[in-house]
Amino acid sequence: MSNSSNKPQIGHKKQKMQHPHWREHDEFKPAGLEALEDKSKDGPTVYYVLISRLQEGDQGEAFVASKYVGAHPNVEPDENTPKTHVIKRHFARKSETDKETERRVKREFDISKFIALADRVDRGSVCTKNAVCAESFFKYRGEFFTVFPWENAVDMQDFLLYKFYKTFFTDKEYHQVQVAKMALFVCEAVNNLNAHGVYHEDIKPENILVKYTERGKGKAPLVTGIKLIDFGFSCAHFDAKYLELMNPDDKESMLESLDCAREPKSTEFIYRAPPPQRDPLAGVGTARYPAERNIVYPASSVKRLWPLFEMFSCAVLIQCLIDPEQNVAKDTVPVFRTTDRSLPGLQSLIIEMTSSNFDIRTTMGHVIPFLRDLVAAMNIQLLNKK
Repeated sequence: MSNSSNKPQIGHKKQKMQHPHWREHDEFKPAGLEALEDKSKDGPTVYYVLISRLQEGDQGEAFVASKYVGAHPNVEPDENTPKTHVIKRHFARKSETDKETERRVKREFDISKFIALADRVDRGSVCTKNAVCAESFFKYRGEFFTVFPWENAVDMQDFLLYKFYKTFFTDKEYHQVQVAKMALFVCEAVNNLNAHGVYHEDIKPENILVKYTERGKGKAPLVTGIKLIDFGFSCAHFDAKYLELMNPDDKESMLESLDCAREPKSTEFIYRAPPPQRDPLAGVGTARYPAERNIVYPASSVKRLWPLFEMFSCAVLIQCLIDPEQNVAKDTVPVFRTTDRSLPGLQSLIIEMTSSNFDIRTTMGHVIPFLRDLVAAMNIQLLNKK
């Protein structure tokens, strides 16, 4: 969900789907003053006017939109139309029915509700500050759409390749501090969500929003924060205290949607099935497919293994931050080598984060303090040079 040009760009040419499991899809372009109608909640109808198209992935495409409540807005969007939300249009798999598509969309929405629930269970939690959570989903013209709040940020893939990459050559020291900060922000966000039972399972540059402040031409932007988006592959693991805060009207539906069942001889609820598998021909450990999805493991190992899987994805992401031209633009399996872009100690840390021996793979309890110390040391070096 990245920033786009101010010029309205709704619609695009029909594109051939790259993934063989998804149906080909037609151009989506509202006719005239048409607005998407969201009647998913009681009360006045909500309308969304699409302003511009953001991006497209295997599972859907996203639009910037403006929200109107009550009467049909009858407006033509332009550069002055307020940006209030992002609307995700979901593509359908070739093999699934309409009901199955709805269940998949609802599941992503329920993960968002679970993230909000985590902040209520733990008053000190900041899960909703680490994630962009869905507000609703609805069906329109026979297709499913999910509504997210608008964030004034860019996705990390665009940020690295088009906003950030060249500043390494013009503002190297400050650039590398921002690399370390982004690595720290991502690991802190992932660790916080994991600690509250949420496992993203698809951590990669295009699923992370970066907030930043410009510092001038040729200077590296100041990164102020990140948020995780797209929880379509995410899973939840939680105990009975969450049930007390769930809405009684949709508790069973939510448990079914999240594929959760009570663990034997325990008060915990755990994800029933292994994560969905990627295309077996896709490269595991690349910017596009970072997760270890080719590993088969018993359900009883989920709680122990999932944080380790997330750790692997974070390591791939850090390598993408270090060398985006090689690892994001080309989407190759990251090469863990020392280059002029490397940061002190990061290469050895990445190796620890990706160890094939799960018993010795490092944890966030080591990674986060390391990155905090690295950022602090680099900031001190910058100050001493002034």
